[in-house]
Amino acid sequence: MRRTSFLIVIAATTALASPAMARSTCGLIEEMQPGETLEQLAARCGTEPEEILRVNDAETVADLPEGKLKMPVFDEDEVDDFLGRARNAMEDAGRNIRDAANSAGKTVSDYLAETPDLSREISEFGERIGLPGDNAEPSPGPQVDVGKKGDGTYEVEASGLPGNKEVRIALRRGDSLTVLDTVETDTAGKLSVEIEVPAKTVEAGGDAVIVVETADERVRLVSDVLALD
Repeated sequence: MRRTSFLIVIAATTALASPAMARSTCGLIEEMQPGETLEQLAARCGTEPEEILRVNDAETVADLPEGKLKMPVFDEDEVDDFLGRARNAMEDAGRNIRDAANSAGKTVSDYLAETPDLSREISEFGERIGLPGDNAEPSPGPQVDVGKKGDGTYEVEASGLPGNKEVRIALRRGDSLTVLDTVETDTAGKLSVEIEVPAKTVEAGGDAVIVVETADERVRLVSDVLALD
């Protein structure tokens, strides 16, 4: 971890000191023309397809947002400006941190909370280049929220789970646990799904909770009490 955090901060420092390597012929935002491919757009704007994917946080063309796209900033006057270079450096460092958090199956907030060396170095680096302090609220940690959508239908949203893992969603009443669905979390360890509670269970009424747990039962989240009616 020490090596990872060191490389992230060094990469940001290097980016701040690096001169522009090319000049884009397009603006900061560009729209693909009808029938235009990513390669054609890159050639028209004097950049590389990989750079367009990078600044739009996309791995493939299918991941690109519809409509207007952000373009790499290569104009020398813009990049030579301290804020422009700092922005580019922070975007690259932020992307590296997100990738590391995703690989660990955690949110960025939880990942930084569990890696104090990296968090401290980022804070110190920000102070050295004059960035404002981080006033963000502490991470709430793993949590599950349940909202009623209709008769017997509930929306379950959970976060803080391992990424890309199978989890069970169950209803617990007293000592009885009924599995309602099995889904997979996204890369960030989140899920959002609608579930159906059996009609007989709803008709019986009473209080219950929704349980979200990994298949290996190592992580379990429990909702607030629900009134089945």
